[in-house]
Amino acid sequence: MYIPGVTKVADLPNDVETKEHYKAEQKQRHQELMIRKYKRLRDGAVDPVDRQRYNARVKDWSAKHEEFLKDHPYLRKNPKRLAPEYTGNVELSFNTGYIANNMKLGVGENKYKEGEIVHIDWPDRNKYPIHDSKDIEKMYIFAEEHGFSLRHIEGYRGDYESIKESLNVAKSVLDYFPEMGNKPIVLRLGNKMKSADFALTETNGTIFLNADAFRDRFTLAKEYSAAVDDKKFVENTTFTGILCHELGHRFALLHPEIDYLSLAKDVVNDINLDYNGDVIDFVFENLSQYSASFDDGREIISECFSGYFGGSGNLFALKYIEKLVKIL
Repeated sequence: MYIPGVTKVADLPNDVETKEHYKAEQKQRHQELMIRKYKRLRDGAVDPVDRQRYNARVKDWSAKHEEFLKDHPYLRKNPKRLAPEYTGNVELSFNTGYIANNMKLGVGENKYKEGEIVHIDWPDRNKYPIHDSKDIEKMYIFAEEHGFSLRHIEGYRGDYESIKESLNVAKSVLDYFPEMGNKPIVLRLGNKMKSADFALTETNGTIFLNADAFRDRFTLAKEYSAAVDDKKFVENTTFTGILCHELGHRFALLHPEIDYLSLAKDVVNDINLDYNGDVIDFVFENLSQYSASFDDGREIISECFSGYFGGSGNLFALKYIEKLVKIL
């Protein structure tokens, strides 16, 4: 019961302080995974020189971690998170597209397995009517005019607008790299995808959009924006960057001769000549968390496509695409 002048009202949380605490926690998680990473590499090294080198990285990151905790006393140290065998018993979520090029499928440590399991409650498909034959035919034609062969949408229940907006932006990618549009790109709507997977690309180049995610433009925009706010995807991008991201994977499939991780290292040197750290750490801070998902850098090109063609203005994405064009 509230009694004026007697009942104490709890102070509202400081929004700025809450955001700062969240950023600090994210940085703590990153430091923990780097410590685990180099512990695993050290423990598995056969060459004594490699073992010594990895052990030095463990000590460096451990020192950074301890100093960071001293500067942020509200953070709690969890020794379990520093153990090399720690995984958090969860799975990777968000946009799990993949590629097969000179970076083999399945190779590379997933750095974010310990992140929270994400489940998104998309609108019920049964709330939407099935499109009539005329609308379906128009959608097929629209996709074809934008360089895509849309497959099997007769049973799709949902809005076409999110798909059309994505195709409009994706067309700029195909205009920029004409060889990608020599023949229509197969685009399908996946009905049995994980709720938090916005899209994925198969090794044959077929792109799947999550039908549940794309059926309602408002919900898709809101959920993608939330992921951007959490720094998972490139800042200032919208959901139209999802298809651009997948086209980045498809580009890598078409050009397996390019060393995409070395290209990223060149960009890092251009941006910061004095940077001596790992390129994966750099993109984590300067591109997106998702771009740093794998040690082999397989998600860097896709996030650069999203950032560049999505109009984010991200410096790393801009320079990466510029260098890619010069190589071609």
